[in-house]
Amino acid sequence: MGNLIKDLVEDHKALAEALDDLKKIGISSSAGRDKIGAINGTLLGHLQKEDEKLYPPLYKDAENDPALKRKLDMLSEDMQRVSQAALNFFTKYKDGGEGLDFIRDFGALVGKLNIRIQWEETQLYPEYERRHPED
Repeated sequence: MGNLIKDLVEDHKALAEALDDLKKIGISSSAGRDKIGAINGTLLGHLQKEDEKLYPPLYKDAENDPALKRKLDMLSEDMQRVSQAALNFFTKYKDGGEGLDFIRDFGALVGKLNIRIQWEETQLYPEYERRHPED
């Protein structure tokens, strides 16, 4: 596994751990609100890393590979939905929250992120490594 993919998988693990911590401590405390800020920062840093290092070479490869282009287009549409859900969650709960709304919104966000992470790690990252083993 190349360094870039290792870094991205480690980001996924850190994000999952932080979300699990948030689930345990909730967001009504200052520690919970701090955790939301940390999760947001981790997610934004991960997305920036993908945007700068992962996607440009894949889009270059897709110029000659229609199947890869379709996969990347589908992934881009999904990322817009996941990003919007994350932005809405972090905006809504940046100052705390509790109750059923939080539980429902948190569950929805975690579900979307887990599906996205699984797809990236089983479909996208192996595609990148196959095409760019030196990274």
